[in-house]
Amino acid sequence: PAAIQVPKMKFGGVEISRLVLGLNPFYGFSHYNRNFDDAMREWYTPERVCEVMHRASSYGINAYNYYHSERPFADWSRFVAEGGKMHLIPQVGANADTATLVKTLHPLGLQRQGEVVDDAWQAGRMDTVKDWCKKVRDMGVLVGVGTHIPEVIAKIEEENWDVDFYAGCVYARRRTVEEWKKVL
Repeated sequence: PAAIQVPKMKFGGVEISRLVLGLNPFYGFSHYNRNFDDAMREWYTPERVCEVMHRASSYGINAYNYYHSERPFADWSRFVAEGGKMHLIPQVGANADTATLVKTLHPLGLQRQGEVVDDAWQAGRMDTVKDWCKKVRDMGVLVGVGTHIPEVIAKIEEENWDVDFYAGCVYARRRTVEEWKKVL
């Protein structure tokens, strides 16, 4: 362990680090441009991803915001095989089999992926996200909602949904052209 340790907080029935390791840089999700995405993917080889995960662990970071697909699963499996331990909090995409994720990965919680939530918000279909949250609650794991639209979190809070956490950003990445015109 490093001399400096990230503080912990209660999260469900466990303590996790107040800083959660994210996977966007590992797999080229810069939300900026394709060149930056490509550079991120090129830099973060499987070896580097595992190196970062082990280094984060040495500083007491013990939670990982994971996304289930072939490459992240291979990197996660390698990290675990090398003795790594973290609480998994996967983002769950539109086509993911949520029940299988729970059975195979034993996550601490599941978060509906921000892109899925943002699309539902913009289509006026937040009922689909709420239904997903109810199904996850029945699976016995913590329930989360991700978004790139701050108003989504405010609306869910206003409606008092049964969720345990949010993964949000401090900027509104998904503004429509009309919203940008109004802001500018």
